[in-house]
Amino acid sequence: MSKPMMTAVKSVVGQPLTLHEIEKPSPGPGQVLIRVRAAGVNRPDLVQRAGKYPPPPGAPETLGLEVAGDIEAVGPGVTRWKGGEKVCALVPGGGYAQYALAHEGSAMPIPEPLSYEEAAKVVLNSTLDVRRAALFGEAIIVLVYVPILTLAGVEGKMFKPMAITVLFAL
Repeated sequence: MSKPMMTAVKSVVGQPLTLHEIEKPSPGPGQVLIRVRAAGVNRPDLVQRAGKYPPPPGAPETLGLEVAGDIEAVGPGVTRWKGGEKVCALVPGGGYAQYALAHEGSAMPIPEPLSYEEAAKVVLNSTLDVRRAALFGEAIIVLVYVPILTLAGVEGKMFKPMAITVLFAL
């Protein structure tokens, strides 16, 4: 019996991006399978595309760290999601495909006012803002709407965001 296939973007340094068929992933323990509706394009993707940033060990070769879509399946031990939820997630790679795997903890519900496209561009930007503050010991103001999605400039679409101060000390 043949395995289910999906379409993904193939990236070869110095060549145009192309579409190709690869095996559709199945969620393992603690993972969710997301039917990708939109994917973000970010600096790590561009650096990886240039051949200067290899994917982490065990990550898919397909580009894409930010996705938004619908949870299609959940792996063993997943307790936060049931399936069918609209989410955005930070993934270790593989976002430029029809399906991507994410750890259940890296998926966040998409608030009703946001589209898939808006949600896909939020995830890494939010993570990097907080990580930068932690690295440099900065105090930052974060507008919060559960989950934290307002860091990427979409706070105008949220209902009553609240300001909190997040302090990091090394």
